[in-house]
Amino acid sequence: MPPLKRQNPPFSNHQIKDAESDERGLLTTWQLFNLYYEIENGIITKEEAKKSILEYGLVEFKPHNLIYVYEPAEFYSDGRVCIVNIDNITLKINDELLIEKNGKFEKVIILEIQQDSKSIQEVSKGEIGLKLSSKIAKKSTIWKKEQPLIK
Repeated sequence: MPPLKRQNPPFSNHQIKDAESDERGLLTTWQLFNLYYEIENGIITKEEAKKSILEYGLVEFKPHNLIYVYEPAEFYSDGRVCIVNIDNITLKINDELLIEKNGKFEKVIILEIQQDSKSIQEVSKGEIGLKLSSKIAKKSTIWKKEQPLIK
C-alpha cells in the first residue's frame, strides 16, 4: 500500500505506552524518508532531528522553538493572502514562517504586510493581511521559528 494511504502512525496506543516504559522510540521508514527533505528544506535542523530520535514512545520530527502566530480563516488570492490577528509577536517583511497542515511543515516568506489598508514593514499587534510566497491551505496553522540567542 502506498505510504500516503497507510495509517500513520501505524502503532497502537498499547505499543506506544510499552515503548515509553521500555525507554525506546517508535518511528517509521516513511518518517525517515520525509525527514531527509525536511532537513534539506530547512524545516528542521539536524540537531533537532538528533534530539527527537532519542525520545521515548512515538518519535515525531517537528521543529523546536516555534511561536504560534495564528490559524487563519480568511484567504484571498488563491491562498497566497491571509488575514491573521496577532498580539505580542513581531512579523516583518521577508520573515520566514512555517505552515503546518496535518503534521507536515512548509516554509513561506512574508512578501507584504497590510494593516488598515496600508502597507507596513513590521507589526506586533492587530488584525493584518499577509501576502505570502506560496499559497497555504485552509485549516493550516502559522508558526514563527524563534531565533536562538547569539552569545
